[in-house]
Amino acid sequence: MKFSVKNIDKCRRKIEIKIPSSDVTNEKEKAVSIYAKHANIPGFRKGKAPLNVVEKKYNKEIINDVKEQLLPMFYQKAIKESELKVVNVIECSEINISSDLSATFDVTIDIYPKFKLPKYTDISISTTLDEVTEKDIDEQIENLLNQFSTYEVMNEKKIEFGDMGQLEYEAFIDGHALRDVIPESKGLASGKDYWVSADEHSFIPDMGHKIIGLSVDDEKEIEITFPKSFMINELSEKKVTYKVKIQSIKIKIKAKLDDDLLKKIQVESIEQLKDIFRDQLNQQAKNKELSEKHEQIISYLLKKTKIDVPESAVQQQTREMMYTLARQKMMAGASQNDLSNDQEKLLIEAKEKALENVKLKFIGLSIADEQNFTVADHEIDAEIAQIAYQQKKKPEEVKSEMEKNSTIESVNEQIKFNKALEFMIEKSKNK
Repeated sequence: MKFSVKNIDKCRRKIEIKIPSSDVTNEKEKAVSIYAKHANIPGFRKGKAPLNVVEKKYNKEIINDVKEQLLPMFYQKAIKESELKVVNVIECSEINISSDLSATFDVTIDIYPKFKLPKYTDISISTTLDEVTEKDIDEQIENLLNQFSTYEVMNEKKIEFGDMGQLEYEAFIDGHALRDVIPESKGLASGKDYWVSADEHSFIPDMGHKIIGLSVDDEKEIEITFPKSFMINELSEKKVTYKVKIQSIKIKIKAKLDDDLLKKIQVESIEQLKDIFRDQLNQQAKNKELSEKHEQIISYLLKKTKIDVPESAVQQQTREMMYTLARQKMMAGASQNDLSNDQEKLLIEAKEKALENVKLKFIGLSIADEQNFTVADHEIDAEIAQIAYQQKKKPEEVKSEMEKNSTIESVNEQIKFNKALEFMIEKSKNK
């Protein structure tokens, strides 16, 4: 076998492969023999027809079978000998068998990028581990009591902090109905019989505080400025006027931290409850600190590494990111029509995030390889078990699907990447 590799782009190669006639002849003879054993040809008993007769009758089928055998065989040989690390196969030509029975074909592939790693030990990071105080634990207990609180209709009073107000409302922006100006606003644009908490937990930002002091049948115009980070981007920092009418009022009957409540939540004492909350808050603080470390190391790697990545990998990641962003939008209330109108904006956002993700993947895997990190079978099984739990499937089912779709390697890569990230955190230093 002979092959040559042409550079198409920084991460794209075209491999031109020539297969000797001896290999083609060998595969052809094997195929003819197989057909001869099962061929039904008039004038001959089954399996007894001469090979040249079988070859003449089934020539087209035999040639197709030979091509199917030769292509993957010699593609793998060329990849192994070239020592190229394939990311994706972009295009593969049909095998052309010449009159002398030599054969040629070419394959276009994207390969792992070659780049210089930055120094990835002693990265300076700055994080703080939040200290859990008694006040934090008291807040958790207060939240628990709120969860078990009940509400009672009390229309004779004014709304106080912590009560619930039932609203009829319509929103306007610069005098125009919000639903017409920003269709994505949906339930935020108008509504009836909606219960709003008279606190910071109102689904319309700051509405809860601004209905305090109102009574049933009161009507009021309320100015709301949506925060910059609001889940519906189109409403970010928009000033909206709400025409509100109070329909009904409920007061909160706060739960008591007594033996009955402790029994409900299966806790033996108030001290045990505090210990549970303390442990949970300490773990949350550790997770927050770890997340900050991850973010700073990732930012460092992306800033310090000059890398060109395979276009096919970016396109693949962009498709996955588009799906993720669309799902997030729909969970926030966007319709299919809203997504169609925002498609170009979504695509730009998806491409930016996809490019970062792909760069980071190759950087992390390169560090893992340089440090000789390996992945054991039990680590892959544990990761698959976690995925299965999230998808509410059996681990065997998820593993079978991954093997069928050739995606199990992504699990291996993710584990190696995580090991590289953990290594860099261990070797980092605080500013």
